[in-house]
Amino acid sequence: MNLRQRSGAKVRAMREGCGMTQEALASRCRLPLSALALIESGDAALGSEELVKIASVLGTTPDVLLDGVRWDQDQMRFVVEPGSSGD
Repeated sequence: MNLRQRSGAKVRAMREGCGMTQEALASRCRLPLSALALIESGDAALGSEELVKIASVLGTTPDVLLDGVRWDQDQMRFVVEPGSSGD
């Protein structure tokens, strides 16, 4: 499973955990439903704006949604956690 697929699965799991439909999340994030469906299926990457919007609505942070990637404040960039495929 690549990074896009893992991130999409994480978005889906968190959305479902909140009891939210795709329609509700898309509406609250002001995203087209089709875009959210592509993200959740792993067929589209999360852009930075989508990442921040979705994380905010789901009550989490972008690094949690990226699942295996985190923001390194010292390096001022995203880094892949050891043990994750990061592809």
